[in-house]
Amino acid sequence: MSTPDVETAASASGAEAVPGQQQSLLRRIGRNEHLGLIIALAILFIFLSVFAPYFLTERNLMNTLQQASFLGIIALAMTLVILAAEIDISVGSAMALYSALLGVLTWKMGWPIWMAALLILVLGTSIGMGAGWTRARFNVPSFIVTLALLSALRGFGLGMPNASPIAIPDKTFQFLGSGRIGGFELAELGIGFRGIPFPVIVFIVFFIIVWFIAAKTTFGRSVYA
Repeated sequence: MSTPDVETAASASGAEAVPGQQQSLLRRIGRNEHLGLIIALAILFIFLSVFAPYFLTERNLMNTLQQASFLGIIALAMTLVILAAEIDISVGSAMALYSALLGVLTWKMGWPIWMAALLILVLGTSIGMGAGWTRARFNVPSFIVTLALLSALRGFGLGMPNASPIAIPDKTFQFLGSGRIGGFELAELGIGFRGIPFPVIVFIVFFIIVWFIAAKTTFGRSVYA
């Protein structure tokens, strides 16, 4: 085959390869399991941006991030549980109990906020370890174990504060839940930023930690396996 024929064949092969690469890219995008969620979020974001006049305001966006960060922190731990083919349906009741216990210890019993928080961390860890031990020792499905926990923790959570909300007038506690970091104000230009909510920063830190555990450690790889 002459040199012009070789060049012509190479050009034809290259021209055929480009559509093939494009089709392969489209197939990979189509197989993306998160594509539907991303499209739905994009449509919802555009809809709210057009029809909700205050949706794109700094106050609303930061408040949305703040509220989402609480669920996000819980979801990070739940992600590892679900990846291990298990389930924990007692999370909501556990959060209710620990919140009520924190209010009782700090507001009604006068405990320092750090001591109450430490006790709740120990209690939550112990209850979780007990549920995990029951699952592993007696081979009881995690759904059944956490279903029993859901009922028990919900009962304690409602009974402890007599089914009434408890306000905690502690500045440190309020900062942990709604404090801002990095705010500024330029009065000359009439612009300002209230700062990033502290719970969002906590969520980012925990996200990095969970990602590192899941992707870079032997334990994380065993969870995926």
